[in-house]
Amino acid sequence: MQGACSKRRGVHAFILCPDFTHKAIARIVDVVGEGVSVNVARGDGPSNEAALKIMREIGWFEKRTTLCSRQKA
Repeated sequence: MQGACSKRRGVHAFILCPDFTHKAIARIVDVVGEGVSVNVARGDGPSNEAALKIMREIGWFEKRTTLCSRQKA
């Protein structure tokens, strides 16, 4: 049996950010049903360090802070 998402929208997979809890992911899996892949983008220590290094090098955190400050003003 196909789940609601694959049947209605042609969705085959979701990739979620690391902030989702196990409980929230379980609820999503229940809603989307069978036939839809639900994944969470979590890395191990070395891959997290590599991503953090690159994000610092390109100024990701400064850009995000500036953008958020502008939105609040």
